[in-house]
Amino acid sequence: SPSEREIAIDAATDRKNAAMEKQENDDSNQEDDRETKIAQANNFHNAYDRRKVVWREVSAIVTDPFQPYSPRLNLLAKAGFGLAAGVEFNIHGCRGLVVYMTRESADKEQMKTTENEAYLRASTTVCGAICAFQAQRQIASQRMLLNTDKVDFGQNSSQRTPIKGQDADNKKQEQPQNDVKSKMKPEAPCLDFLSSRLIAAARKSIYGGNVQPPPAATWIQSLINIFGVFSAIAAIALFSNGVSNATNAESFVILPVYGALVTLQYGLTAAPASQPRNILFGQAIGMSIGMAISKAAGLELWLRQSLSAAVAVGCMSKLGTIHPPGGALAIVFSAGNNTWNQVGTHLAGDLIAIAIAAWINNLSYIRQYPTFWGVTGYWSDFVSCWKWGIDESKDFIDVDTFRKKKENKGP
Repeated sequence: SPSEREIAIDAATDRKNAAMEKQENDDSNQEDDRETKIAQANNFHNAYDRRKVVWREVSAIVTDPFQPYSPRLNLLAKAGFGLAAGVEFNIHGCRGLVVYMTRESADKEQMKTTENEAYLRASTTVCGAICAFQAQRQIASQRMLLNTDKVDFGQNSSQRTPIKGQDADNKKQEQPQNDVKSKMKPEAPCLDFLSSRLIAAARKSIYGGNVQPPPAATWIQSLINIFGVFSAIAAIALFSNGVSNATNAESFVILPVYGALVTLQYGLTAAPASQPRNILFGQAIGMSIGMAISKAAGLELWLRQSLSAAVAVGCMSKLGTIHPPGGALAIVFSAGNNTWNQVGTHLAGDLIAIAIAAWINNLSYIRQYPTFWGVTGYWSDFVSCWKWGIDESKDFIDVDTFRKKKENKGP
């Protein structure tokens, strides 16, 4: 009847709709499970892979006096490569570094995005896997060559029919091989590894890095160094005499330390150790550690000096503020003949040296001092804002306005 037919059609439609709804729910659940698994994998990968990707300017590396002179790096800088970053890998004991370079006009902020850094780390892992594969293959090939037993990938040697006269030759060769095996000493992997590392270190020390030394300075640059060093040392000496007379010789500066400081500022102007951030923090760390260790009772002088220098260099390395005079001040202040007033006097002398170096070094058109201030946040934007106003010959604007302009137009 028509009523039964309609009922059957409605029931079939309901079953079809229920099946489609179930399929959609299953697909949705599978998609949710897939997204959950991807998120878990990404979280695990991010927690596992903590390799940093640090971008540096190629021109800064070329002009860094702490780096050996490299004609290839100079050519890369002239070719238009502006940024470089290295990502390390360590796969099954095969360690290395993959260097990535970008054009000079590349956007630094885009290079530092999380997605781009994850891509570079993944690419580095692939390159490291290829290197590890080649290294293991080479080791396996060497072991096969050194193995005295013949490897037969076909039939077993006992099943093959020997060639006439071959048995006699094999018997003649078995006796010397057995003698050699009996005379061989048991292997010592640790000793072999240690001896190979010592030999490699000796070769590196004897032959060196086989790179060219940096070029000598011109006469004009040397005269600028003479004028700058003389001005800085004279100003600091006069400042020290004035403070000493005012405090009855209780506070003064240790002038020989500033001889090393001005050598860095004028001889290695672009070096990180010559920058104001490293000068102030490095010397403050060295003097503070020396003062603290000098209060340790029962320690000999040589032990206090060694300990203070070691701790100071370790702290400066960890904080990224390496400064050679800081290690010297740690040794001097560990003797216990200095006061906290001298710490402040030394830091004031550092400010004088920084001001003079910033004025005299920038008289040269090929020098820039400081190369960085090492500050972030609001103060960094303040410095950039001031520089933007000077370079563009525009009126000084507030930092918030500069930030908006930087977001719209770029720095």
